[in-house]
Amino acid sequence: MTQNALAPASKEDTAASHALPTTFSNRFHMTAGPEVVRIAFGEQVLPDDQVKFHMATMMPRAEAVAFLQSLGALLAATGPTQN
Repeated sequence: MTQNALAPASKEDTAASHALPTTFSNRFHMTAGPEVVRIAFGEQVLPDDQVKFHMATMMPRAEAVAFLQSLGALLAATGPTQN
């Protein structure tokens, strides 16, 4: 099921998603093929450090579009980006 800002997750899904380990990411790398999009997440501590990638996810292109739209809606609803 596609999750989006217009159809919020159930309390059960939210609790289950928050039970997963969380890792900080400040870098990402994306590739797209004809049917799927792959996003790898990593961390770079200092500007001269190499990025250490620690996880990746792959999803169908339609889900990637839904993710993009949901992320945009979430960021718009929660205020400006802090630098």
